[in-house]
Amino acid sequence: MSQSKGSLEQIFEAHVQTLALTLRRDTVTNYRCVVHRFLGYLQTAFPQVRRLTQLRRDPHLLGWFRWMCEQDPPLSNKTRGDYLLGLRRLLDDLAANGHAIQPELIRREDFPPLPQYLPRPLPPQDDQRLRDELRRTDDLPANALLLTRHGIPGPDAGGSAPQTMNGYQRDEWLQPHPP
Repeated sequence: MSQSKGSLEQIFEAHVQTLALTLRRDTVTNYRCVVHRFLGYLQTAFPQVRRLTQLRRDPHLLGWFRWMCEQDPPLSNKTRGDYLLGLRRLLDDLAANGHAIQPELIRREDFPPLPQYLPRPLPPQDDQRLRDELRRTDDLPANALLLTRHGIPGPDAGGSAPQTMNGYQRDEWLQPHPP
């Protein structure tokens, strides 16, 4: 049951209008933006593609992925991922509605990795207050956190090493334990 009658623009616009019945205006605008970018790329790079049945992962979708990476100014990974997600949703919906579309045109591995931001370091005053509070608490989690953040303090570090930890003397907790 192939419903791929009409141009790509007509098919995508009809589906976006259907989505507009239940989605927020901003979401529909995002889908329209995705369709505009994708069809703009297709018309420039592959003007002969006029039907959904003609879409192929390679070269059409993979070419669009490359094209998005080459934009100037560059698109962020999040923006590219949002475009892929939007187009995949539209293509999946169209396939579920009976349009003849190749499966898996957009796969999970196509999505760019999201940036991983490192936490900012504490200002020195806050770091010292945290260290003081952890030393005052003197329980296993606090001491473990102290060790992971600052290592085992020693005289060569500009300070004196603590003499007890959780009731153990310094020479006991510095001893290697057999596995």
